[in-house]
Amino acid sequence: MDRFALFQLPAVAISEVMKKFDLFEITMLLMCSKRTKKLVKTFRIPRDVLTIDIEFGAINAVCLSDKRRNELVYYYIDSSEKSTHEVVKIGDSIVPISIDDNYEDFEYEEDDEYSKYSLNLYFKDKIEGLKTVTEYFCSYFEQEIYLFRIEGESFIENGIMTVMDWILERQKTINGFRIEDVNVNETLANYVLDKLNSSSRVLMNMKVPDEFRANFKVDGEIDLSIHAASWFTFENLLNINCTDLNVENSQLTNADINSFLKHWMTNDLKFEHLRIQSEDEFIFDVIFSGIPTFRNPQRTFKNRGKVYRTVYNGIEVKRNDGLKTATIEIDPTNQRAPFYMTVWDTL
Repeated sequence: MDRFALFQLPAVAISEVMKKFDLFEITMLLMCSKRTKKLVKTFRIPRDVLTIDIEFGAINAVCLSDKRRNELVYYYIDSSEKSTHEVVKIGDSIVPISIDDNYEDFEYEEDDEYSKYSLNLYFKDKIEGLKTVTEYFCSYFEQEIYLFRIEGESFIENGIMTVMDWILERQKTINGFRIEDVNVNETLANYVLDKLNSSSRVLMNMKVPDEFRANFKVDGEIDLSIHAASWFTFENLLNINCTDLNVENSQLTNADINSFLKHWMTNDLKFEHLRIQSEDEFIFDVIFSGIPTFRNPQRTFKNRGKVYRTVYNGIEVKRNDGLKTATIEIDPTNQRAPFYMTVWDTL
């Protein structure tokens, strides 16, 4: 098969051909010679919706996703030695590679809509490999790391803290942080809680020791979701001031929620949405004890995704200064339904 001398074409023609390359092909070209890498950078096509994510745990990978083009590429980082003669240069490292033709292991939101590729990269030190590959793509695409996701039990000891410290040292904040289905000790749990203010969107599903209790504060434009929250206390709730809060499987009581509503009424808090799922059956006379309320037959909200949602017969509570109103959704047929509160500016 004859080779196509792409970079011997006129500049206009190179630019048009480069537009036809998908994300995987572009990144493979980057790993060729220095001259090729330079030309690829010169004719780079803007990818303003591209995200660079790190996955850490049972697998270690750097994920590139371009939602506009529905492209998804995983670069798996492994330390296993495999017989391969294929190598690429990433930064100052010569890295053995193998191309993975099996796409069955992909797990990604709206996964079926994406063109999916993967490449295995082999490093002696998986964490250093993860950092090297991430930095390589962040530099080329001029993007920060978007999401740090931890899942599974096979993570390297202290690796979570090592990677998170490195991320926050290079960019101070990160858009998303997810820790899912991971057993953690008290030290790691407190470390994660200490980093909550460094991210805009956090999902925590940590399996902590039964006796674990924490003292932490959250303050900022943060969407925080805490699952498996049996350790979560009323004092923790009072120390959170964020945009969206979702607490699942908590041991918060009706009296706790009543006290929180009174706390909200007397303070200028950032909450727009609050959802609490508790083991306690809701008793509305306790939840709203001593709180002036009124029912609204119908209230329609538009969420951040510009989708309208209507609440029927919600119970509404005004902040003491009258500037904010909270609508609480009530399901009289299900006392186990979550407590769900939406806050809006009083007209």
